[in-house]
Amino acid sequence: MDFAQIYNESRVRLTELARGLDPDRLATIVPACPAWTVQDTVAHVTGIAADVLEGIPASGSDRTAEQVTSRRDKTITEVCDEWRELGPKLEELLAKVGKNLALVVMDLWTHEQDVRGAVGMKGVRDGDGLELTLKSAIGVGPRLDAVGLPPIALTIPGAPKVFTLGTMGEPAIDLTGDRYELARTFMARRTLSQMAQLDWSGDPAAYLPHLGAFELPTTDLVE
Repeated sequence: MDFAQIYNESRVRLTELARGLDPDRLATIVPACPAWTVQDTVAHVTGIAADVLEGIPASGSDRTAEQVTSRRDKTITEVCDEWRELGPKLEELLAKVGKNLALVVMDLWTHEQDVRGAVGMKGVRDGDGLELTLKSAIGVGPRLDAVGLPPIALTIPGAPKVFTLGTMGEPAIDLTGDRYELARTFMARRTLSQMAQLDWSGDPAAYLPHLGAFELPTTDLVE
């Protein structure tokens, strides 16, 4: 999987989108990240690029807040110009050590979909960015193990096999669903009620709080 190419494609799409928005739309709250506007979200992914290249840990609430607030006085053109300068350097790094920075690429693809949803644009429902983000399902197993739940048998449409999420015995429930919806679910972009609407073989209530990698939204995200 070409991590640099995936990052580049998502960066170019999001930059072109952001540059074309008027101030009112840039000020739109992003439902997936309700503390941020569209412009804040672009500032965040730009800040991640800067932090990675400077060797600064890019995660954690304090750091993400700094990525946004330090760019809040900039215009969207200035933020996008900064990202245009940083992006190729990060992509060069991704070409060398992409697997080690896979979460950076997943994060960008995820925030691209967040922004597209906020401004009423359809998400990117195919391509390698989606394929990579589906791999975030790997994180579900350890969360299930930690609370003693038996595994999920996950079927991703088009995948060559059924994936077992968890190690505590045999799977007790089957899950399948639309590929885009699964990717958004595993990156914590769906509410409990939305996740319950995926295709389950039984009652998923005990599993739902453990599907997303981050804190779950409380208001349905309709994209």
